[in-house]
Amino acid sequence: MLVRKSPGTDWTVVLDEEDPVLGPTCQERTIVVKPVADLGEVPRYVRPLGANLRTAGLAVPTERLLPLADELGAVGATNLNMLGTKYIVGLDEPHDGIFDTLVLTRSDALRWTHIAFRDTNQALTAALRENRAANTMRDDTAIMEVIS
Repeated sequence: MLVRKSPGTDWTVVLDEEDPVLGPTCQERTIVVKPVADLGEVPRYVRPLGANLRTAGLAVPTERLLPLADELGAVGATNLNMLGTKYIVGLDEPHDGIFDTLVLTRSDALRWTHIAFRDTNQALTAALRENRAANTMRDDTAIMEVIS
């Protein structure tokens, strides 16, 4: 295990290569990095977090993100951020799986998983093209153009 921190309390980074299973962390300005050999195993590694799983920072190829996002959403992730993107959501994005403005107007049992890319249109278009080419999209998958 390797720990790097700022001189004060601005940030702490922990590199943990011992066990890929992720447990609760101290949050806030702390990040725990756990390299994995197989992206397909990531949902199993984070499943123990259960209802405490919210945001996951990812460094994965865009073409592999959408299938992984489906699986991470199924185990509880509601906010997926590609490294280098913002982690604070705006009013037009779901927070913890729920659009806050909808909560003010009605009860909504629908939960969303938000994905933050550096260039959302480019990333989603590339991923959708890749999925179409591989013919791996499910029949119930909705395709939406993101307008920024």
